[in-house]
Amino acid sequence: MDKPATTAPALQRGLQILELLAESQEPMKLTALGEALQLPVTSLQRMVNQLKQEGYILRTANGGYYLSNKLYRIAYNPKADDMLLQSSLPAMRSFVLDTSESVHLCVAIVDQFVVIGQLAGTNLVRITVRPGSFPIAEYPSGQVLLVFRAHGADASELAKIPSRRRKQIEEEGCSFGESHLDRGIYHLAVPILLTDGTCVGSLATSFAIPAGHKTAETRRAELERLIKKAAAEISERIG
Repeated sequence: MDKPATTAPALQRGLQILELLAESQEPMKLTALGEALQLPVTSLQRMVNQLKQEGYILRTANGGYYLSNKLYRIAYNPKADDMLLQSSLPAMRSFVLDTSESVHLCVAIVDQFVVIGQLAGTNLVRITVRPGSFPIAEYPSGQVLLVFRAHGADASELAKIPSRRRKQIEEEGCSFGESHLDRGIYHLAVPILLTDGTCVGSLATSFAIPAGHKTAETRRAELERLIKKAAAEISERIG
């Protein structure tokens, strides 16, 4: 059965742009959007500019576009997440002071995880995560949300993580791995669990191997102990 003709083609195209950016792992330029939608760049330019002006998408320095967290803020009551962030900030600051690494706080929203707070590290070279939402099963920050069944996560997304990997995350209480986008960058994430075992978020850090460490595992061991300590402090504060 054919789909009925749309009565609002501009709105339809705007929604298609948002859906494409939600599925993309990296920012997309106008040419890539045009190819995916089979539309000329000139037809997309005005819609993209309007979405950016309204705060639904953001633009990188090299012209790539990605989702902001505005849709998330519209769909969900931000009060609970704001309380989580405020409760987390003291432990996040301690982690940065102890490690000099950046740290970010995430929550689940269906098949995405959203970065709701971040503190930059104090190293000369520090790694931060761009704001917005990301596919939940593809990165450690989202994987721990799935494995520990965070509120708001789509449980069907768990099948995208290999069973062996899921078991490892559950047993180790964290997700760790090298970035599949940038060589030499590693991600480490842990769940934030309430006393009843409910997962309310994830705490994560992204790092490179500093001088004096022969392998990523030696740095991971240091950071894992401290980020788990921070997550435990957050859990204690929120009960």
